Amino acid sequence: MSDELGRSTHHDPVALAAFAKFYKEAVPGLIAFLRLLGASYPVAADCVQDAMLKALPPVWGTLTHPRAWCRTTCLNLYRRRAARNREDPVADIELSDHPLMATDTDYTALEEHFEVIRLLERLPLRRRQVMACVLDGASYDEIATRSG
Repeated sequence: MSDELGRSTHHDPVALAAFAKFYKEAVPGLIAFLRLLGASYPVAADCVQDAMLKALPPVWGTLTHPRAWCRTTCLNLYRRRAARNREDPVADIELSDHPLMATDTDYTALEEHFEVIRLLERLPLRRRQVMACVLDGASYDEIATRSG
């Protein structure tokens, strides 16, 4: 694929560097977002990884709000997976030393964020989704638009 000047967009080092930076910054928060919705850590990590694969260049260059796009994509992937309602034989794994988590991840802040999961699990799914979006930093307008 090429841009209007005929340059390859698949191997654009600037786009790849921007994507890599976004990836490192966004993955922990997206995993936490899905955990707030009730996903186990392995399921959340899989959904986030799948969303990031979909966001790779050349798609990356078309995203005006990559965090919102990834959040929505993760949510849709998790919904589809939850709708299949199949048991996952993998037990929840520890957060440390996982390849999707950067070595400088603030685990204390992440764990504090996860404590909310217990409370959110008591809410009906629709309310849980709204609260998860609020906690993830989505604006009320964005939530209203996405929720319909």
